[in-house]
Amino acid sequence: MRFGLIGGSGLGRTLPIHNAQPVQVTTRFGEVRCFVGTLAGKEVVFLPRHGEGHALPPHRINYRANVLAMKQLGVLAVLATAAVGTLRAEVPPRHFAGARSVVGLDTPTPLDIV
Repeated sequence: MRFGLIGGSGLGRTLPIHNAQPVQVTTRFGEVRCFVGTLAGKEVVFLPRHGEGHALPPHRINYRANVLAMKQLGVLAVLATAAVGTLRAEVPPRHFAGARSVVGLDTPTPLDIV
């Protein structure tokens, strides 16, 4: 099974993905640049969510093209990471916290990708 990883710029710099090769994928929603390599002996596709060099702001991410590109590359499971801050003093920097719920405050987005 080929796995997909969607992450921020920090994840791409820290993951030990071996033999990562850039792949340009054309979807009906736009172009996507991914990297195909191996991680822990498994073939993976890494997609930097904000583009190379962290160039895309969150509202410009073409998530439909990203997900469809993963599908076109044979990815069957995707793990997507996100990093955010907190306003709670008891959760200092470099600590991990899981979300209990998610509140989407962005504008409604279309859900059709297949």
